[in-house]
Amino acid sequence: MMKVNTLTVAALGAAVMLFGAGAASAAINQVASPGALTGPVTLEDFEDASFQPGFTASGSGSKVPELFLASNATGDVTPSGVQGLLLFQDGNGPNTLFFDFSGPVRSGGLWFGNDDTCCGNPFTAVLDIYSSGGLQGSVSVVANMNDSADQFLGFSTDFDVTRIGYRMASNANLAMYVDDLYFSGTGGAVPEPATWAMMIVGFGAAGSMIRRRKAVVA
Repeated sequence: MMKVNTLTVAALGAAVMLFGAGAASAAINQVASPGALTGPVTLEDFEDASFQPGFTASGSGSKVPELFLASNATGDVTPSGVQGLLLFQDGNGPNTLFFDFSGPVRSGGLWFGNDDTCCGNPFTAVLDIYSSGGLQGSVSVVANMNDSADQFLGFSTDFDVTRIGYRMASNANLAMYVDDLYFSGTGGAVPEPATWAMMIVGFGAAGSMIRRRKAVVA
């Protein structure tokens, strides 16, 4: 009986240590350009309504994202093509433009614009990073307010990202315009620390049962 208890406690201790180590190692790094993204990268340029597979776009308020000409939003300055994706504010903002991924993503980013001093105040552009457990953190940059889609907001992580959300930290007047969304996957899901913890506890319980059965047989 003492052996069973010792094994169970050891398994629980290892699970707690692994969970703590996994949680502590989770990190979000800001990426300054698309060339610094990791892994095979998928690019959506928003030049037509046939989006690349692997993501969906939505808004946090009553408005929905729509394709929009760069000439009407960014002075025709865009990283590629002639249009991007725009989300109008619904008056209850600042709203958020969400991108949800169908598979795990480890790095990504987008170009943003429509930062025009004619219609709004200077602001900080924020990209919120979510996992299946909710919001994990964010990266941000101060908008240069030149009305061009010439600033990149990107990230890389060591955990699986399921959603990102682009928002203006303090300016609800300007519509959100983004172009050239990038995202890359992991090639395979990696168990979360909590999953590893449950697996180790399970292994410990299984070992205890085996030892108990051996003792009964003996």
